[in-house]
Amino acid sequence: SFRFYPELSSGINAEYGEVIWCVYRPADIGKCEDLAIAYSQGGTSLDIKCEDYTNKGGAESCWTRVLDGRNTITVIDAPEIYKAMRAATDESSIRVALGEDYDGSGKVERGSLIHDYWVGVVAGGRSDLKVSEMRGERICLPEYENYGAWETAMGYFAWRGWFDPSERCDPLWTVTRYFGNSCLPDRSGAIPDHWKICAACSKGTCSGESLYLGQRGALTCLSSGAGVVAFVHLKAALSVYDSPEGSTLKLLCRDDSQSPIDGWSGCNFGAVRTAGLVYNSNMAAGDVSTLQRELANPPVNVQNIIFNTEKYSLTEKKVIFSGEVTSLHVLQSEESRDPRTYLGEEYVAHKDALHCVTSAAALQVLSAPALHCVTSAAAVLQVLSAPVGMLLMIVLLV
Repeated sequence: SFRFYPELSSGINAEYGEVIWCVYRPADIGKCEDLAIAYSQGGTSLDIKCEDYTNKGGAESCWTRVLDGRNTITVIDAPEIYKAMRAATDESSIRVALGEDYDGSGKVERGSLIHDYWVGVVAGGRSDLKVSEMRGERICLPEYENYGAWETAMGYFAWRGWFDPSERCDPLWTVTRYFGNSCLPDRSGAIPDHWKICAACSKGTCSGESLYLGQRGALTCLSSGAGVVAFVHLKAALSVYDSPEGSTLKLLCRDDSQSPIDGWSGCNFGAVRTAGLVYNSNMAAGDVSTLQRELANPPVNVQNIIFNTEKYSLTEKKVIFSGEVTSLHVLQSEESRDPRTYLGEEYVAHKDALHCVTSAAALQVLSAPALHCVTSAAAVLQVLSAPVGMLLMIVLLV
């Protein structure tokens, strides 16, 4: 009983047993439609309705629907899961039912729900470079708004307290001020081209940058001498490991040392979890179980659709359950479905530090525009030590 909904007023009005799947990329529409038809014809109990949000705000529009709707689901990557968790009035209201599982060749074991790791690749000849002494150094990053990737790499610096968020709680501004002339390609037009985060790009601007765009582009930025460190996925670093250039490259480690690329397991800046299928905690337990069972163990007529990429992503690489995914990992316990548990405490801590994010109580107190994103007790103390923080203390005392 397949029906396609261009737009539904609210997922919370869905009938019991019906699951509204919100999609936000053009490549996802056809795949969702085919999955819905295949499941309806396969004699399963999973009844999918596809909701098209491709022109209504991207991933955020879908996870917002999940927060509002009882039987709405969507598939989002780790940075979007983090944002949804932080946007929720109660972070436990968003849950993760399934995680994408990769074969893990060269990286991690299957079932770990780890997609990749972030590493800092150091240019040959810079054996003196230490992670704690990176202020003013030139860096290469893959792309602004690329799955929130550049933020994931930079979160470690914020967590260590090397960035100063007190003046302006803006990750992009903070990174721009901390590092020297660098390159962060930007196809969104959000970064002013005169900022020094753009000065090392091939054209001297972040917008329109193509040579240094993406994971391989960041490594090209490094090899050209535009930067001294490229923050990329481990998979990209391993791709150059066996090349002539690879023998001269090292990884930047947290303890101020450097390591050969094959020593990545003890020398990285954190794991990136796989994309997850999220739902609202109000969804009926029976619906969640059905969803997990039918998607993780698809019937024969669904198997050639669910992980197919080529048929659906003609113009873009990302599509729900891409061909790189080998299976879907069922999160059995309520604890494992918690977004914080899924992402990992370290990941959350690094992102919180970069965005100066804090508790709800602190948010109510620190509500000035300059402090639109706030955090842990340590971060609050940092903020209160700044001039605007002192002003807030005076106001509170009065």
